[in-house]
Amino acid sequence: MTTTARPRVGIVGLGTIGSMTAWQAAARGFDVTVFESFWPGHNEGAAAGGTRMFRRVYAEGATYGPLVDEAWRMWRELEYATGEDILFRTGGLSIGPANHPVLSGGLADAQDRGLPYEILDAEALAARYPQHRLLPGELALFDPEAGVLRSNVAVAAATAEARRLGATLRLNETVLAVEDTATGARIVSENGSETFDHVVIAGGPWAQNLLPDLPLETRAIFHTWHLVNNRQLLRPERFPITLRRSGPDLSYGLMSALDGSRIKLAPHFDYARGIDDVAELDRHVRHEWQRVSIELVEKLLPGVEPGPVEAGIFPESFSPDGHAAVGPVDPSARIVVLAGFSGHGFKLAPAFGRAAVDVLETGSSALLPSEVDLHRDYRAQVSIRDLVLNSEPA
Repeated sequence: MTTTARPRVGIVGLGTIGSMTAWQAAARGFDVTVFESFWPGHNEGAAAGGTRMFRRVYAEGATYGPLVDEAWRMWRELEYATGEDILFRTGGLSIGPANHPVLSGGLADAQDRGLPYEILDAEALAARYPQHRLLPGELALFDPEAGVLRSNVAVAAATAEARRLGATLRLNETVLAVEDTATGARIVSENGSETFDHVVIAGGPWAQNLLPDLPLETRAIFHTWHLVNNRQLLRPERFPITLRRSGPDLSYGLMSALDGSRIKLAPHFDYARGIDDVAELDRHVRHEWQRVSIELVEKLLPGVEPGPVEAGIFPESFSPDGHAAVGPVDPSARIVVLAGFSGHGFKLAPAFGRAAVDVLETGSSALLPSEVDLHRDYRAQVSIRDLVLNSEPA
């Protein structure tokens, strides 16, 4: 009796996308080895900061709707498999002028996909969510199925499930290069080299080091945490995640801490230059950056202490047109790339991991829209600055 060897897959990176790809590849029977420079659930990369948003109503739903629906289902699947609480349903608000794409696009997506939603004017918002102050001419779109993802826990859970299913982890081992050879795809690390049937590059902000020809840019994203005067109003079940677009200097992502003690604010403003090497990221939080958070709180968030009690910086990778770069390098899918998620990565991570394994098996995935095609024309549609100001890294 003969047996067929399982295809060997090497995955570069065990962060947001790498951990989900490892989980899915191991679940489908691949022989998985993952290389990671740090440790599972570390706080150095794009999953840092403890929490991320999940929006079910998505202004970019025409592009990402199938991925959102699949990710919604898969987060629950991961919770069931691991026993971890990962996605907490809080509802979500999108706030801004009625004609802003976040509101008009969100409304169109909810209607097109048959999702529940509500439109709240200033009076209705004040009655239900007095934590916010609307400006003249603004509305709020409420998404009852949005929530908070525990980002570090999610990565660690996917990693644990991948390992339970047989994946091998090579921790604290930096990958130096990925090479296509006559016999397979070779990973060259600081400890030597190894050849696999397939290699998936999912290095997050570090992917630039292995993919110098992709027009990706890593930038620093800034978060602050603030105490609240009334904890009961800030408990997750009473305080929806919020994506606000009230102007260039009055835009942010916001969520409450899961214990109701603090809020997390991600201001959207032009404060950081591109980073050539993520290892050189300056994590010092400048006073002028904190001032931006203070002014946002003072103008728009009554009942919140303006001065932050904590602040942090993490790296995020952007593409010129604001969409990820996903797909096989060549038709054999010997090397598959997942990079440059531009603020669309974490909430959709399990669906992108599933799509990556589809590509390993068949060379393509019905989940992937043409906008994320690795081989598309990357000529900039908007500036990297605009992408940072309109991303959702909260």
